[in-house]
Amino acid sequence: MNLQDSSHPDNPESTGMTLDETGDPALPESRIAASRQPLPLVAKERMGTATGVPRQAAKHAVKTADMDSPENAPILPGVDLVSLPLVGRLVDRILRWRAFQFILILPNQILFWLVLITGLIGGTLLPPGHVTTAVHFGATSIFPAATGSAGGATPGLFGSALADTWQKLNFSTVITWWIWWSLVWVLMATVGRGWCMICPFGGFAEWVQRRSLWKRRHRNIGLNLRWPRQLIRLGILPAAAAFVILTFIEEYYNISASADPFTTGLLVLVIIGLALAMHLVFERRTFCTYLCPLTAVFAPLGATGAVAGFRARDPAQCLDCPTKDCMRGGERGYECPWYEWPGSSTSNAMCGLCSECYKACPYGNVGLYAQAPLTSVITPGRRRVDIAAAAVIVSGVVVFFTVNATLTYTKVDLWLNSMTSFPHYPNPLDYIGIIAGVFLAFSSMVTLVKWAAGGRRQERRADTLVPGGGDNDNTAHGRSSEQAGGQGTDTQAPGNRSWMRTWFTPLAYGIIPLVTADLIANRIPTFLFYSPRIIQSISDPFGRHWNLFGTARLAIAKKQLAHFTFGGHSTTALDIQLAVVGLGILASSWSIYRIFGKELASLSSRPALGRAAAVSTVLIFGTLMAWAYVAIRGLAT
Repeated sequence: MNLQDSSHPDNPESTGMTLDETGDPALPESRIAASRQPLPLVAKERMGTATGVPRQAAKHAVKTADMDSPENAPILPGVDLVSLPLVGRLVDRILRWRAFQFILILPNQILFWLVLITGLIGGTLLPPGHVTTAVHFGATSIFPAATGSAGGATPGLFGSALADTWQKLNFSTVITWWIWWSLVWVLMATVGRGWCMICPFGGFAEWVQRRSLWKRRHRNIGLNLRWPRQLIRLGILPAAAAFVILTFIEEYYNISASADPFTTGLLVLVIIGLALAMHLVFERRTFCTYLCPLTAVFAPLGATGAVAGFRARDPAQCLDCPTKDCMRGGERGYECPWYEWPGSSTSNAMCGLCSECYKACPYGNVGLYAQAPLTSVITPGRRRVDIAAAAVIVSGVVVFFTVNATLTYTKVDLWLNSMTSFPHYPNPLDYIGIIAGVFLAFSSMVTLVKWAAGGRRQERRADTLVPGGGDNDNTAHGRSSEQAGGQGTDTQAPGNRSWMRTWFTPLAYGIIPLVTADLIANRIPTFLFYSPRIIQSISDPFGRHWNLFGTARLAIAKKQLAHFTFGGHSTTALDIQLAVVGLGILASSWSIYRIFGKELASLSSRPALGRAAAVSTVLIFGTLMAWAYVAIRGLAT
């Protein structure tokens, strides 16, 4: 690892450039030639080249914005980690190191290839002492079934009956469903898109697409097609649909609950295959940006995180940049895989933290910023309707996770299955019905808040749901934020926005902390009960009663953390769930309170009543969430 050839971004020599007679960096011929290459549509719309507004006028608007106006105030992203004393130079050298992201992805890459091996191969190995019978899918025998003395057979994707004790010791099961599927939401809530930075799925596909593990190459393989403009305008809504569909498939085939190693490995293989195919057909990380199911969760709920992402130190300088290396790619860095332009980025929603823009910028004008938690919830600069809608859709899925554990849901689901001749849980009618019901309930809440606030009548216009794939809802109409006079979210401008943008979107952002808390709380019992099994599965990855490293028979490996002592008091999973939900209630109440005052009070004739109604609604929804966990715990006992 050689970090000595990089220096601080304030030094032009660190970018391989010379200074001209004015003291400004002089671009080499290769950079000048690159500046003549066309930009992607998304980049054009976000940089202010989609219409005929002069660049200097846009730059002037950024510099002369009224600092006291919430519409015009520039977004101060927080603390630039590269500028910190003592550690700043080290952070700079690490971020400029081309192998930086490869080193981060590699451990996860190894981990998930082990999941494939232990799941697909280990899932076909029968544990000792089990009796084999044929299992048929349709008319074809495709997979054996194993039944042991432990009993507890559970059907998986192919109808295989696998002993519960065998399934839940397999490495693929333990690491995927008991640990990763729980901790990834905590990482999201604290770091934002931290998982995207180390994701093995997109990382592997990107290595293949670039023909390199980390070295900068100037030609990729594949078709390099652009995501259709019509789909760009939908933003992350296709990803939200993919999340809903994937969740239904997982629930229908009982992949997580049955802990079937084979189907777990198969699911991982399908995701990797889809990511690879998309990378070979489309340019950059199109799959990660628009279609990955986790994007539908990370983009909205990651707003609670304290990492703001990579942003321009001086957005005005970005407007005059002759090469736009951060979007076209430069000598040291690739173009942004996520179509993010640091010059207009105002939230952490779509920054994958890959550091390519930091490496590529020839002026050292990009920094890695930390921010106070909830900053991207309360003051994101520009709000996106697709992200707001995705937040409510994800909340519907999380509510389904909670409701499906109740006896009432079981009775309704069985009745619908008998009426529709659907094979088994979950019936698609009640599954989609719950998600749609949550969306309708939230929309009704928004209408109620607007009525209580005496919201002024808004002009309706035909809006697309999302800007051109970027972090700016002006660009859906061919206008960038800079062209709009440096304004932030135009949901605040009275008289020119629809109900969806003016009321629904900011209030949907306000419930993000509560939805995030509910998602984390939902996974707490599973994590506490089953995560210690990782100690055993390390020595027995195939569930074959091995003891490779001497950890398989440790007492702690078989312990379930249903009760433990914390601070001298006996603590249960329910206690932690209620504490997490309570924290979410407080965070959402504060967020709604702040958002209403900043963006909706000026649109209300009764702002105090409207704000009280909005906060009260969050308290009611949060209390219902907490009650649901208590009720489920009562059923379990």
